[in-house]
Amino acid sequence: HLIHFSGRALNQLRDEIVPSHTTNTAIATLMTKNMLLANTKVYNMVPEISYILLAYDCRMRSNIPQQFSGNAAGAAVAPLPSQQIIDGTYSDLASAIKEHGARNESGHTKTIIEVIENELSVMYQAGVSMCNSPLSSYVGMTSVRYMPFYTVDFGYGAPEILAFDYYMKEGMIRALPNKQDGGVDLVFNFRDSHFEELCKLDDIKKYADVIY
Repeated sequence: HLIHFSGRALNQLRDEIVPSHTTNTAIATLMTKNMLLANTKVYNMVPEISYILLAYDCRMRSNIPQQFSGNAAGAAVAPLPSQQIIDGTYSDLASAIKEHGARNESGHTKTIIEVIENELSVMYQAGVSMCNSPLSSYVGMTSVRYMPFYTVDFGYGAPEILAFDYYMKEGMIRALPNKQDGGVDLVFNFRDSHFEELCKLDDIKKYADVIY
């Protein structure tokens, strides 16, 4: 599934719902609230909790040497009460997401690495818990903009083509820049039933230029 937002729509989205936040936060906020509404429609009940996963640049929050050319992105998870999201405004939700993301730094990423290396069962349980179900709503946002592969040069020039690994995790959204109109393509790994309900919602139809 894919939803395209033009550059014009992104500016309108940010200016109208979360003018004091970044475009990335505006997209995450829009998707988090509306995915919860779609999830509620599918299961005919409000899940107790909503999980929002966002990528962040570890280079901005650590002393990683400038010559380090590897990936330095991490994941931040914001667990929020679903009723709080439904009752609150987009601005309230954006602030809550930003607050959770701001708590993460390089030590957080080191802990994740240690869990991956030594406690895969914990990662499995986290993956099972963070999903769209009657008990929880989940949106995972990731973007190649946090992974500076375009500027990496291993001695034979920068990459000519950049693609993303299709990680089969339900609820993931990948934000890919669209150079044609300065917008962004959101690639969804959602169940058909959830995506169909998502696309019926007024705010999605208002800001999205293309849905398929």
